[in-house]
Amino acid sequence: MDGIMYGQWIGTSVNAKGIETVVTFNIEKRTPTIGQSLGHIPSVPHLRTCSTFKIPEFQNDVVIEGVDARFFDVKAGVLIPVEEYLKNNNLKIPVPKKTDFKFLKKGKILEGSFKNDIDSGTFLLKKTIGDAPHKTDYALNWKEFKDFVAEKYINSPSIIFRGQPDNSYKLRTAFHRCDRNNLLAYVNNDVPVLRHAVNAVSSFYYRENDIEQFGALLSLAQHHGYPTPILDWTFSPYIAAFFAFTTPPSGTEKAEAIRIFCFNMDGWPAETTAKIMYDPMPSISFHRFSAHNNPRFAPQQSIGSFSNVDDMENFIYEREKVMKKKFLTKIDIPITEKRKVLEELNLMGINAGSLFPGIDGVCRSLKERYFPCG
Repeated sequence: MDGIMYGQWIGTSVNAKGIETVVTFNIEKRTPTIGQSLGHIPSVPHLRTCSTFKIPEFQNDVVIEGVDARFFDVKAGVLIPVEEYLKNNNLKIPVPKKTDFKFLKKGKILEGSFKNDIDSGTFLLKKTIGDAPHKTDYALNWKEFKDFVAEKYINSPSIIFRGQPDNSYKLRTAFHRCDRNNLLAYVNNDVPVLRHAVNAVSSFYYRENDIEQFGALLSLAQHHGYPTPILDWTFSPYIAAFFAFTTPPSGTEKAEAIRIFCFNMDGWPAETTAKIMYDPMPSISFHRFSAHNNPRFAPQQSIGSFSNVDDMENFIYEREKVMKKKFLTKIDIPITEKRKVLEELNLMGINAGSLFPGIDGVCRSLKERYFPCG
């Protein structure tokens, strides 16, 4: 392909028999010659695959061979080699040795055809993370926001909130913001190093191959700044507002408004697989992780969302169109309201001292109160 290309593309592939496969194609910036293709067939829900392969120089014609292909065992929640999966399930499915891809479009859109010794078909995949965020649903001042919350979300346990310091930011995990998307490599290479380092300083020992402790470890690391495919949410719209107004924007331009995302979990498809990290199906799921060694979890009324999707916002939008139900509401509040908001939140007992137990929280709380210019 023209130049070095990386990112995540999601779309469909249709073979000569008309069978549609949902495909996620990943290339990480740090390894531009390694591709990962994740696929699942909606008409055969249990059939999900993960293939890793070397990418030759991208031209209009690309031949892929020597693929490390694995099937996802839904019950066990693990990826296993093709031969083992077929034997365990008494299946006889031919596996192509090499595939020729012909590209009609390359870049944000990957479109073309494929052919191998077993099958042929077409594909169309899109990378949307560079597109602008969807427009806000409501632009409110602080008083209007409080009235809106009281009217819409009182006694609504299925609604969760996330505050971000700039309304131009999309919903995106820190893992994906680091130009990462290969979760298999993350689990196999990065997480063991993280576990070893945390266990060296932690009073709680995080065991390997324990799915509950795996989630707790990532949740803890997430709260301490380590990139994970988890986003922090809260059941409190006011805690979300606190984080939106106190988190420094990462861009160089000053934000005009913060954004609060309100997500309705009611009716959102629940993830049921044992080890979601290995599941090739694109998804966003919500989890109350165990709070071992994580005193911030309860004060922040936390809940986490896991995603193997880079552009979460667009994924939710597409799901809303299919299900004909709105899950995500976006509210913008002017950044000029910051001082008023933080003063009121402090009266409510929502400040750095209450949300960050320990010296860090005490110092942050005093800074917010006595040094508002900082």
